[in-house]
Amino acid sequence: MRRLEAHAKAGGTNRSDTIRECLEVGIEAVQLRQGVPEGRVDDIVGRLDTVLLALDAIGPSALGMLRLLAHWAAQDGSVKVGEDEVVTEVRAIGSEEWDQLISEGLRAADQVLTTPPTEER
Repeated sequence: MRRLEAHAKAGGTNRSDTIRECLEVGIEAVQLRQGVPEGRVDDIVGRLDTVLLALDAIGPSALGMLRLLAHWAAQDGSVKVGEDEVVTEVRAIGSEEWDQLISEGLRAADQVLTTPPTEER
């Protein structure tokens, strides 16, 4: 994940665009490898596009909700720290969870790409 963020920073882009770029390069490499059916690659690319569209729709709302809830919690005194500290803590915890999910997803994707396809009947 650190390499991904470093690549995004070096390229002057965000993590989402960098992930998309890396996946496109990876998929091109897979397509060049013999024995990978084109339909399978197209299916994976289609699914990735769907996921990226969902993230684009959900991301801003999730971040806005985080800021709003932190603001309310700080205003009504239900937490003993300021709004920025609440946001920082939630982001740190969320980042750890996200990194774990991404790692699991990458392992699953690697398994899909390296497992020979079953014969279609």
